Amino acid sequence: MKLNDLSGQRFGRLVVIEKADSQQTPNGTIRTMWKCRCDCGNIVIRSQQNIRNAKHASCGCWKSELTSERKLEDLTGKRFGRLVVIERADTTNVSTRWKCKCDCGKDCIVLAQNLKKGHTTSCGCYRKEVRPKQQLKHGYRHTRIYSVYGKLKDRCTNPDNPSYERYGGRGITICDEWANDPKAFCEWAYGNGYREDAEYGECTIDRIDNDKGYSPENCRIATEKTQANNRRSNLLIEHNGETKTLAQWRDYFGMTQSKAYYHLVEKKRTIQYLIDKGII
Repeated sequence: MKLNDLSGQRFGRLVVIEKADSQQTPNGTIRTMWKCRCDCGNIVIRSQQNIRNAKHASCGCWKSELTSERKLEDLTGKRFGRLVVIERADTTNVSTRWKCKCDCGKDCIVLAQNLKKGHTTSCGCYRKEVRPKQQLKHGYRHTRIYSVYGKLKDRCTNPDNPSYERYGGRGITICDEWANDPKAFCEWAYGNGYREDAEYGECTIDRIDNDKGYSPENCRIATEKTQANNRRSNLLIEHNGETKTLAQWRDYFGMTQSKAYYHLVEKKRTIQYLIDKGII
């Protein structure tokens, strides 16, 4: 096959002088090489493929010049929150860092990107000042009831919560009084019988009407069993003019869970039928 002669042709900053010795790659491919002169005066050997495909063909000087042209933004003297930049600090890897003086008098080293994006605005003193105030705002932050509050508020207001569809997604809300003031919710709970030392399931927040939201008028402190009986998914069974859930009738007649479910749900038998047949 006749080789195309690239002698005298220009590719970016490179002008081909003459053909050089071919080279063999590790996988056995023979590469055609060319001796080139760069506009900066350097002589280099480049493969035919690299010369033709290079967007900015050069001996390497183009990249060096480009890097040097990228001037570092000087942040000296600039203020970022409580921080005033004093001077450039040692660079780690490729991240530029700056030495800063905080309004509290301390010096600190901060990444340039954290300063410019507003991620770091003090030496850490601001967080130390604000955190105690946040914790003392209502005094319940580390209590069990505050955790309960956070969970019920989240499932009513956060579409990413796994339970949102069954709460906020169907219109269950938390009243403004509680949504805007955790203290009001916590004080209501304690005032209505909530105990921090109660066993699991003994003190739960139960909505009296499951189609209404969380508010003082629609909530009570109840056991998990009471709350379970109040679920809108419960099967309601009537007997002698009295309506109870499956669990309540089960407890009333002393039936096991499996026995109650088999007769009253699977077989759809009435309670009177079970009484007449001597099953209960």
